[in-house]
Amino acid sequence: MHREYVPIKVIVPITSIGVFMSAMDGSIVNVSLDTISKALNTDINGVSWVVIAYLLAISSMIGFAGNLGDAYGRKKVFQWGMIIFSTGSLLCGLSSTLEALILFRVVQAMGAAALMANGLALVVSFIDPAHRGRAIGLNSIVVALSAGIGPVLGGVLTQYSGWESIFFVNVPIGFIGFVLVQIRLPETKRNPDTKLDFVGITLFGLSMLGIVYSITVVFTAVLQGIIIFLVSLVLFILFIWYESKFSNPLISLNLMKDRQVTMGVISAILGFIGTNAMLFLIPFYLQQVLLYSQSITGLILTVFPVSLSLIGLPSGFLAEKIPARKLATIGLGLEFVFLMGFSIYLYVAQVQTQLIVVVLSIGLVAGSLSVFTNSNGTSVMNAAPQNEISIVSGLLNLARNIGFTLGTTISSSLFSFLLIQNQSNLGYVDSYYIALAFTFGTLSILILFGVVLSLLRGHEKIIVYDEL
Repeated sequence: MHREYVPIKVIVPITSIGVFMSAMDGSIVNVSLDTISKALNTDINGVSWVVIAYLLAISSMIGFAGNLGDAYGRKKVFQWGMIIFSTGSLLCGLSSTLEALILFRVVQAMGAAALMANGLALVVSFIDPAHRGRAIGLNSIVVALSAGIGPVLGGVLTQYSGWESIFFVNVPIGFIGFVLVQIRLPETKRNPDTKLDFVGITLFGLSMLGIVYSITVVFTAVLQGIIIFLVSLVLFILFIWYESKFSNPLISLNLMKDRQVTMGVISAILGFIGTNAMLFLIPFYLQQVLLYSQSITGLILTVFPVSLSLIGLPSGFLAEKIPARKLATIGLGLEFVFLMGFSIYLYVAQVQTQLIVVVLSIGLVAGSLSVFTNSNGTSVMNAAPQNEISIVSGLLNLARNIGFTLGTTISSSLFSFLLIQNQSNLGYVDSYYIALAFTFGTLSILILFGVVLSLLRGHEKIIVYDEL
């Protein structure tokens, strides 16, 4: 069957509805975490699992969701993702305990994984290769806009309608998205011979859960954390071994031999770690130290997605002209500079910290990330073979979610540890600034490693598809 192209003005808006829901859910929740922690009687480490469980489940499921898209059709799996995500959202809003909320966040994540693994793959399947960069750029803008609406909407809804309403808002969006996909998008090719990797998803999920949990306990129980990490590492090695033998692996090891893909994916993980640390901790800082309301906090945080939006489209065009080895590396390098600069400023200024500097730092980090992600995403997708575009699309989203998961886990655990350690000698506010500064500084070092890896991605290649 000859490939059927779909105009950008059709394919991007429709697939972006699924992206909109999952992206907005992340930002809409972050603003409300302080309120949720008080309502459910927990602390920053406990409520962090509302975020971690969601991201961890997505990370574990996204490769499997890509398999499902190959086996049963990307359009169908994308639609089922909308249904599951909307159902999970409804159940989250009805939760009355932290444990129930975490459980239903996992249900939400199952739907989000299907949306993420197949959304970008649908775009790449139906878009002229010459226009991939701008399509990915537009997709990034939608992510930014949804993330921008999230904080404002989350702050207003939580302040005036309760935190439960931030989940209920997803239900009608999911229904509308399901109907539009059904009406406007063509069916996609199915491959019923695709083998589903149940063992792989189990090993990967357990290893990721163990690694994340080891980080949360290592600061208070060093030996226990090290043991859990080593066991998790063994499980991950078993996962790699099993994937090398499986005919249709969640992560294609042959594909990962491609330096353009591997370096792009790993550098993305490191870039998102630092970014999500900022997105997770800043709302607590604005509400607990600067004492802003939830709605004002949400408004302040919109600078992140607004900056992403402003830089998204032009960086998408640039990604079609400038090799990622240059453009993506520059973007990630700027992210390191701005996050490290913000860390140093917080440590030096402390209680004299100006809100305008906080806002500017958030915007500059976001703009740098936009340059990196558009260029890096275009580069990785350009290297995707015809029969593995769903897997590569899933890898990009996996990188983002692993980065977000580790960013939330490391930042919440390290920040809490540093805050407690410093409070014995300093007051609460002074300790808060020191803990925040050292946390951002530590994670910016990880971004620097990403800069090096991005530079090592090698010569750029573009694969053109002749068939759907």
